[in-house]
Amino acid sequence: MKLKQFFATALMVGAVASYSVAQETDSLSASTGNATTTERNAVSNETQTFMEKAATSGMLEVELGKLAQEKANAAEVKDFGEQMVTDHSAANDKLKALAQEKSVTLPDALTAKQQSDVDKLSKLSGDEFDQAYMKLMTKDHKKDIKTFEKASKSVTDPAVQDFASQTLPTLKKHLQEAEDINQQLRSS
Repeated sequence: MKLKQFFATALMVGAVASYSVAQETDSLSASTGNATTTERNAVSNETQTFMEKAATSGMLEVELGKLAQEKANAAEVKDFGEQMVTDHSAANDKLKALAQEKSVTLPDALTAKQQSDVDKLSKLSGDEFDQAYMKLMTKDHKKDIKTFEKASKSVTDPAVQDFASQTLPTLKKHLQEAEDINQQLRSS
């Protein structure tokens, strides 16, 4: 009888120990799974830097586009500003969704240099605003195109690379329009 009790007790202790080990293994697997998911969503420093630059650049274009709608004299400058708000808001929304998917925190404010540009332009109006705004749009879109071209080839995350590649044609179109409007303003 004692031998049966011994085996029954040993069996129960073994079952409890097995259950405990199984629980710890499940817990470990779950945490490892989360780490793997996080690692899968982690992006390189280069990719994160691109996403941050794209975010602040997009915010700048929207901010200045709104300013152009208020302060510009020429109808084509006002229209261009409206287009900047529309197109860059859409790109910003795509970038935000991508950042959330990749667990990347994007800046929620302009850089100091960008804020300085907004402050300078906000003090201007009419023809003076038109010329300064279009000059800045030409300069900024050239810089953005270089940034997006580089990202479309060199960032390691395929989804971010696709975002850069898909945004490039719009940026190039904006640059061409900005240069055309700049030319019109100079010749009038």
